[in-house]
Amino acid sequence: MSASVHMWPFPKEAKLSDGTLVTLRLMVPGDEAAVLAFFRAVPADDRYYLKDDVTSLEVVRGWAKAIDYNRVLPLLAVKDGQVIGDGSLHFWQGARRHQAEVRISVVPEYRSRGLGRAMMRELIRIARERGLRRLLMEVVPAREEAAVRVTGMLGFTPMVVLPDYAIDRSGLLALDLIVMALDLEEAHNY
Repeated sequence: MSASVHMWPFPKEAKLSDGTLVTLRLMVPGDEAAVLAFFRAVPADDRYYLKDDVTSLEVVRGWAKAIDYNRVLPLLAVKDGQVIGDGSLHFWQGARRHQAEVRISVVPEYRSRGLGRAMMRELIRIARERGLRRLLMEVVPAREEAAVRVTGMLGFTPMVVLPDYAIDRSGLLALDLIVMALDLEEAHNY
């Protein structure tokens, strides 16, 4: 399942629902400052549910220095020189090499305009070209209603619900986590 970057036509333009054109491209080592600024613009309540401390210069610098598109493929959405969306495919090895995890974040100003959907479609296309059979995405439905809606429109279905898996920022409210799955061999409505 090896893949080379040349098979992915980047950069490319994506048209949002309001007609805005944005550029989709792969992250490169020089993007660390722009990616850090992007994640710092994402509300703290949204960042809380991400897997890494994305406001840490050391974390983002580590990503930029260790780019390996066959391990993690980071896709950026850029408008007027600023990163406005970040998506990624996290590839697995061994017995799970037929699937990958997908993650997407968008700054508030570009939500509900089709950016997340455009990025997800691009990541689905790349996953198919790599010969993957399934994409997985973890969502906390109480906090990520839009992600549940968009993934559902693209053919993702709930695979498993982990009750009380996450806690809110106060540490009091236990929230469910849903693992959404897209069967790439069957889904065609993306």
